[in-house]
Order: sequence, then structure tokens, then C-alpha cells
Amino acid sequence: MRLKLRSRSNGSDYIPRTAHGDLLRELMSVTRKLDSLREFPACKLTAEAYLEETLSADPNASLAGIKKLRVALGKHPPSLTHSQRTLARMILGLKSPNWNTTPPVKYPMRLNQFGSPETTAELIRYGSSVVELYGVAIQLVEETNPDVWGVCESSTKHAAQVAELQARQDEIERRADSAVSGDDLLISDDPTTPATFKASGGKIPLAPRKDASSRLVAFLMQQREQRENKD
Repeated sequence: MRLKLRSRSNGSDYIPRTAHGDLLRELMSVTRKLDSLREFPACKLTAEAYLEETLSADPNASLAGIKKLRVALGKHPPSLTHSQRTLARMILGLKSPNWNTTPPVKYPMRLNQFGSPETTAELIRYGSSVVELYGVAIQLVEETNPDVWGVCESSTKHAAQVAELQARQDEIERRADSAVSGDDLLISDDPTTPATFKASGGKIPLAPRKDASSRLVAFLMQQREQRENKD
């Protein structure tokens, strides 16, 4: 259906009280929530949750095993020399975003890149594992660098929340793009001048229609952020 455009001459930086405007406000609210979930600290696990999910990668690993290994490492026995070195590398790794974002649940063998066959052999002789050694590193980083961790209690639940909001965002965008009317637009008497959104003060064009609302929301949120930074 072709959109019938009516002439408009004056711009405005507010969102009109129209069907499209109402959907635009809803879309901005959902987008803000989605952005906040994807940012630190909401997107990162707490140290406790990270440790719990790490332990799930090894059915033989446990908190008791971590405690026992930590006590032994604290005594610096020669039999755990390689494990001490691996532990130091794990601690450095956990302080970087490459490792403290997602626990090695699906691919626990990734932990081997911190260690060596000698480390694995030491831990096996002691009755422990690389996963439990990583658990010791998590606890130590929690105590010395608490700012590394986030507030998320479950990566599975967090991913589900993000997916739900993403689907809602997509659905609102489709509805909003279809709800644009002449009351939402600034239209020049000059036919060569493209129609623009009132809410953008004439800065965001209607075309292309497919992603018009998402472009407008991105602009409005950027403007809002700039105003907040000035304040």
C-alpha cells in the first residue's frame, strides 16, 4: 500500500502522539533494556555462577576438590610446580575479557592451553583436574579482582532474556514501519526533497521504509545520550 504524504513545513524534536509514535516509544524502551542486558555487568556472570557453570564441564570436579587443591597449592610442594605455573596463567587469563565472559562449559579442553602435559600429570597424581585448578583461579580472582565479575546469575537465563527481547524488538519494528502516517512526517512542497521524520527534526529520512523505525530509534537514543553526557 502506497503511503499518502501530506505537506508539512515545521520540524519538531518530540515524538508525535500517533500510532507510530506510540510504537516508537515502546521500541525505545525495549531497545534500552536489550542494550543494558548486553553491557557489563549485566552480561557477565558472578564469580559464583561462573564457577558453578565451569564445574558442570567435569562431573568429577567439585567445590570440595577445589578446596583441597587450593590448600595443597598454598603449601607450594615440588609435586605441583607445573600446576602453580598453570594457575598463574589462568589467573591472568581470567582478568581478560576473553576468558571471564563465558565459562568453558561446552569445550573444557580449552583450559589445556593454559597448562601442559606435565600439569595434567601432576593433577592426576594428586587426584585432581585442570577444571578444579581453574576453579582455584576463579576463587583467587574473585578475592583479588572482584570488579572482573558481573551480576548475571545464569548464562542460560541471560541468553533467554536477550533472545526474548530481541524477538520483541523485531516484532515492534515491523509494526512501527507499517504504522507510519503523514502525521509522523515532515514533507516539503518540493517533490525532490525526501520525507523525513518529525521526531528527528527532519534529519532522518523515511526511505528506505524497511528499517525506518530502527534508524529513527538509533538517532533518538544517540541524541538522548549526548544530552545526558552534557548534563
